[in-house]
Order: sequence, then C-alpha cells, then structure tokens
Amino acid sequence: MRTKHEQIAIDVKPGLYVVAVSGGVDSVVLLDLLSRQSALDMIVAHFDHGIRSDSAEDRKFAKELAKKYKLPFEYAEGKLGPDASEEDARDARYEFLQSVKDKHEASAIITAHHEDDVIETAILNLMRGTHNRGLSSLKSTNDVLRPLLHASKAQITEYAEVNNLHWKEDPSNKDTKYLRNYVRLSIIPALNRRDPRWRQRLLNKIKRSGRINLEVDSAISYLVDNNLVFKENETVIPRHWLIMLPNAVGLEVIKHVFVRLKVPAAINQQSLKSTLLFCKTAQSGKRYALGKMVELQASQKAVRIIDKRLA
Repeated sequence: MRTKHEQIAIDVKPGLYVVAVSGGVDSVVLLDLLSRQSALDMIVAHFDHGIRSDSAEDRKFAKELAKKYKLPFEYAEGKLGPDASEEDARDARYEFLQSVKDKHEASAIITAHHEDDVIETAILNLMRGTHNRGLSSLKSTNDVLRPLLHASKAQITEYAEVNNLHWKEDPSNKDTKYLRNYVRLSIIPALNRRDPRWRQRLLNKIKRSGRINLEVDSAISYLVDNNLVFKENETVIPRHWLIMLPNAVGLEVIKHVFVRLKVPAAINQQSLKSTLLFCKTAQSGKRYALGKMVELQASQKAVRIIDKRLA
C-alpha cells in the first residue's frame, strides 16, 4: 500500500537550510517531507515566543523531532508576554531564524506556510486596505523558501494522519483576539457556507496579482538600474527624476532600494511614504534616520541613502 507522502510534492535544491519548526502539524509535515529529499542538510530551529506559560513543552517536542531525524537543533526564548501582537511575534521569530541562518551560513530559511495561509493573508490585507502587493504578499523568496504554498491545510493534515506523524496543537490558535485566528475560524467558514467556489476564485486572483507584480518588479528594476548610483555604502537618487515620477512609482523605487540594501524593517508603508516625502521635499543639508541602519542625506540635486552598517 502506498503512503500519501507522494501526494504533496516539494522541490528544494541541495544545500544547507534552517527549517522553522513550531511543533504544529504544518511544520511536522514539512520536516518529514524535507527528510525525504536528497542532498539536503538541515538545522531545526524553534523559537519560544514566551507568550504561553506552557510553551517550553513545544520546545521539548521540537527538540525530540530534531533528534528523530538526526538533525542539529537551535532555539531561543523570547519574553513577549501574553499581550504580544501578531506582528511582534512574527518579527521576533524571523529575527531569530535569520540569526541562525547567519550563524550557520545557510542557503535559506524554510517555513511551513501553506495554501490556507496564502488565503488568510490575502483576506487580512484586504481588511487592512491592501495596496497592489498585499493580495499576493506570501510567497517564496531567495532568503525564505515556502515549498508548501501549493498544499492545503486539509492535505497537510491528511498526510500527517496517514503517515502516523504526531504534532502539538497550539491552544492560542483558537484565540480570536488575534485577527488571523478570527479570519480562520469565523470569516472563512462563513464564506464556505455562502459560496463553496469563493476559495478557488480568490486563489486565481492571487495568482494573477503575483504575475502582475513580477512585471512591475521588472519595470522598476530597469528604472532603478538606469537612474540610481549604487556605491559600497550608499545609494544616490537623483531628486528631479524622483520628483517627476508618480507617487505610486516612487514608492516602488524606494522599496526596491530597501530590498536591495536588505533593510526589512524599513519595508512598510509608513517608512516608504516618509522616505519618499523626504526625498522630494527636504531642504539641502537635511538628514533623516530610519532606525540604526539607514540615514538619508539631502542635497540640492540628490538624496544619498547611507547604509550605516558599512559606513
């Protein structure tokens, strides 16, 4: 009798990876699937947010999983407390995962995000008033691979059950004070009752949005490469050229620069808008700091974005 692991196909290139393992069914299945891939070296990484009093049990479970697959184990303990926001928890987790990646010089981080996460994220971003990228924001990148995005939660759970895998349920996933849980437990079931076809229609729109964003990225990359100057620790943006661009295009240019500089903390709408406003209106000689990593310096003809990590 064939097991059903063949029904969830993943493809990860050979290399060393940091695998984010919470102990829930998604990450347990991810780890099992990756263990069946050839030429993969992996580090199991678990982050204890410090939100639940019993979260140490999850760490013990993740550590046992690493032992089962004969993999090294890394963990860190946060102290976010029970009132931590979803955003704070996510930021702390990715900061830890990135630190493990840097420590081991790994190729990328691998997470267990799946198709239902894609749908939930799209709905959340629509509720928050998403811009053009919010609908297809959850995807794989060079630094973070998400090989399960094509698999539904139902498929993942079925895989775990058929292959006799064990996992831990996080009780906070039932707490609707978190907006994502409210979407998952209330909004999506209501949509299912109203129209069973909504899910596939939304997925189709998300895919179309992703294709459009790729075309936009290509156009912005061409603009940036032909108008900006990149030096060792600074990026020079000609002010008149930027001022003549529509604001929507200018925001994409600024985002492209921050992505290229690997400054994720600055890639949010507030920081992008503040940066664009500075670039267009600041008097010559003015400076503007974005955290500890980036400083903007205005002259009459250009704005220099200084990477203070290299200065």
